[in-house]
Amino acid sequence: MKILHVIPYFYPAWAYGGPPRVAYEIARRQVKADHQVTVLTTDAYEMDERLPSGMFNLEGVEVIRVRNLSNLVMWKFHFCTPLTLLRYTDINSFDVIHLHEGRTLLNALVLIKVKYGRKIIFSPWGTFDYNNQLIFFKKIFDKLFLQNYKKNL
Repeated sequence: MKILHVIPYFYPAWAYGGPPRVAYEIARRQVKADHQVTVLTTDAYEMDERLPSGMFNLEGVEVIRVRNLSNLVMWKFHFCTPLTLLRYTDINSFDVIHLHEGRTLLNALVLIKVKYGRKIIFSPWGTFDYNNQLIFFKKIFDKLFLQNYKKNL
């Protein structure tokens, strides 16, 4: 099976908490089960450091890392700003697309390109809580992209 994981931060960006580690472990185990696994992510790493963008292989997982427009916005708000998202891969060539995190521009851009009927797994990893300092940004994101999420999931 061809599986695409979409997550704004991935191995070794452990500073972003549990989601990158969970996605890494899931992807590694899927490769061990003989699936073809690709991860679409950004260059997010630390507050003042990025990972190299481009394509590379990590333990059998093909990783496509796109550059963020602003590393500062990514670090402070966990809001990715991918520059060149879909030129690297055909989103609809995958059997399953696993979207990690809830409110990410990366997920929204992928969902715009997904054809109806594609199998999608959605793991929000706790990003739906409105009781924190990012409530204003979450409401704006919901207004702009939530309908597309509902249509595709």
